[in-house]
Amino acid sequence: MGNVIDQTVREQMTWRRSASGTGSVWGEIQSSVLIVDGAPSSALLAAKLEQRGYRVWSAPPSEDLLAAVARGRPHVVVFGEGGDGTSVARAVRDLGEHSPLTLKIRDGRGADRAAAPAEKGVFNRICDLRPIGALCDAIGELIDGIEEEGPGARYGIIGRSPQIREAVSLVYRIAASKARVVLLEGESGTGKDLVARAIHSASARSVKPFMEINCAAIPENLVETELMGHERGAFTDAKAWKLGLFELADGGTVFLDEISGLRLDLQSKLLRLVETRGFKRVGGVEDLRVDARIIAATNRNLEEAVRQERFREDLYYRLKVIPVLLPPLRDLKEDIPLLASHFISGFNAEFGKGVSGVSEDAARFLCRYSWPGNVRELKNVIERAMILGDGDTILPRHLPVEVRSANAAAPTANSCVASFRLTRDGVNLEEFERGLIRQSLELTGGNQVKAAQLLGLGRDALRYRMKKHGLFDMFPRRSAGPGAGASAGRRALEV
Repeated sequence: MGNVIDQTVREQMTWRRSASGTGSVWGEIQSSVLIVDGAPSSALLAAKLEQRGYRVWSAPPSEDLLAAVARGRPHVVVFGEGGDGTSVARAVRDLGEHSPLTLKIRDGRGADRAAAPAEKGVFNRICDLRPIGALCDAIGELIDGIEEEGPGARYGIIGRSPQIREAVSLVYRIAASKARVVLLEGESGTGKDLVARAIHSASARSVKPFMEINCAAIPENLVETELMGHERGAFTDAKAWKLGLFELADGGTVFLDEISGLRLDLQSKLLRLVETRGFKRVGGVEDLRVDARIIAATNRNLEEAVRQERFREDLYYRLKVIPVLLPPLRDLKEDIPLLASHFISGFNAEFGKGVSGVSEDAARFLCRYSWPGNVRELKNVIERAMILGDGDTILPRHLPVEVRSANAAAPTANSCVASFRLTRDGVNLEEFERGLIRQSLELTGGNQVKAAQLLGLGRDALRYRMKKHGLFDMFPRRSAGPGAGASAGRRALEV
């Protein structure tokens, strides 16, 4: 049986290149290289890399380098042989899970050389300076290795579909901004926690703490003290004062997961903190101020919660300055091969296995299943298959029955597609797609849910294409009666 998923992954490994060379550019996300001062021929190397479309800058080989890495989040850091480069490079590699790759230049000729014992495990690659073109190629190969799973892979966001590229581009723009409040919306399992960490890690705030709390998982009487802290004697068991998450995260980021589970009285205190940066500890009288970016997340319809008076309207609109909607996996079918391959690689390392991929039949089941649990469910399915499997390939019998049963409802070809014949004159695919979307909306009276069903799409995927083809104004959203506008602001990535 063919390894369909791995083959599909290889077919998807074609980059959008900048017009001037090989530097990969994803929307507004440009691959970047930091050259440490003192590296040989650094000016020439920088010029050559910039010609290839990379963003290049330099920093001194000192403690300031770590701050420069945290601020700029380069893909690769280039070192020379002088100074204490090995120890500094080790510090760069130790910055965390998403630290940049490191390359060391030796001022000599010939092929790449093996690392000295002290350099093993520190530098990802060691190259000679000459020829300079080969050195640039080596740097490009390192960056390509990072980006093969998509523009957000370095932060754990796997996928190369248009929706994921747009989401990652938005993540980078938010991270680079001074935005103090972000609202992440999406179904359970879509990766809201990963996106929150990515915004933090890609920002200048990454040198400060990232603190998180699930507002729905903490007992109501403890949420306030967890967030705001408390003074000694504030309540019976308060034998010492305690710092809350906002104080601990000063200068960094606070992630409030399941914000809809917050009590109304705490919502008013959070609103004050969002607007003024000020708050009081439980039992305290002193006004405290913090500078922390707040990222709130929810898998519920907050507009509906506002109508039901379970969520403050003023807080909702204050949080919704920058809303980000994460699409469900059923609208990201083209990303399933990348995600499956990514999980297989991770579990191979964890379980000490050598699973090469997914069989052709199993791949069909994975791509046809609707994934109500989204990416989290896919990860669990791959883990289960690898634990129960006894070979080097995941087979249909290793998949849960609900995944295998999805096959019967998925036809291999639509009758309209089967009857269509391409002529020698060709066809404008963009106009063809636009026409199909317009017809589906006309047939359904502008009902996006029904139009999406006619095209075999999720509504988020349909709205993405409507936006792409400029059809929103022609087909304003159809009201389905009272409460129909509850999720009006939740169905597209917005800035």
